[in-house]
Amino acid sequence: MYWSTAATKSALVTTTHNLDNFDKNIKDLANGEESTPFIHGAGLIDPNSTLNPELVSDMDTSDYIAFLYTIGYDSYEHMQGQHAWEQQRAS
Repeated sequence: MYWSTAATKSALVTTTHNLDNFDKNIKDLANGEESTPFIHGAGLIDPNSTLNPELVSDMDTSDYIAFLYTIGYDSYEHMQGQHAWEQQRAS
C-alpha cells in the first residue's frame, strides 16, 4: 500500500504519546515543568504504533489550495491559473 507524505505524517502525529520512556509526562527542558503540546509538539513518536494507526488523514494538492484560499492567500492563481482551480473545485 502506498502512503502519501501527508498520510505518513498523519500516522506519525496521531500515534504519539505525551509520556516519556519512564511513563511520566514530558518535561520542558527549559524550566523542568510538565510540557504542553505547544512546547513539545505532537509528542513522543511510537514507530510500532505508526505501522497500524487508527486514524490517517490524507491530503492532496486541492486540499492545500483550498487552505491557502481560506486564509486569504490568492497569489496561487497567478502560478496555476484560476480556470484550473475552478474546475477542480467544481468536481
